[in-house]
Amino acid sequence: MQGSFDGVYQKHDSYWGLKPSKLVLNIPNYRKSGSVLDVGAGEGRNALYLASKGFDVTAMDISTVGISKSEQLAKEHGLTLKSQVKDISRARLSDTFDIIISLGALMFLEDESIAPVIHKLQKHTASGGLNVITVMTKKNPNKNFPHLFNVNELRNYYSDWELIKYREFMTPEERHGDGVLHRHGIAVLLAQKPQ
Repeated sequence: MQGSFDGVYQKHDSYWGLKPSKLVLNIPNYRKSGSVLDVGAGEGRNALYLASKGFDVTAMDISTVGISKSEQLAKEHGLTLKSQVKDISRARLSDTFDIIISLGALMFLEDESIAPVIHKLQKHTASGGLNVITVMTKKNPNKNFPHLFNVNELRNYYSDWELIKYREFMTPEERHGDGVLHRHGIAVLLAQKPQ
């Protein structure tokens, strides 16, 4: 997996673009500060935005190239960003975070890693903290992912958290890098851990 993303990130200036996700743009409406772990940070678009808003951000990704690019962008913009090249399914987390985001990363994990990784993210979220997650669902036209989520599967992992937002839908057509226009079937979750 690492090699494939290293190649994609080497080929493009910014494969996912520099603009943060709409979900991430809304995080300051729920929290004004705190520690953030961005799992599957890629080239850092979401991590860099949150760092620019004063959050203490750790960007984690399996891609050395992606993390290097996020570090370079942080330096160019005078931002502080901690970074880790790690596979979340094998990573040992020692800290807790006020916010953990994982946008478009979990579907790259094998089936048997999904529950342990989500429980790891939950365990390392501070009381009252937020998880912000997007995954691809089985409605996704491209089936070439190790794990596409069933209807309400992601929601069910958060049954004892306060669901601030949960939605499953088809995205409008979009393009990444120089790829073709396509759509995704996704689930979007914003949930708060009980106090």
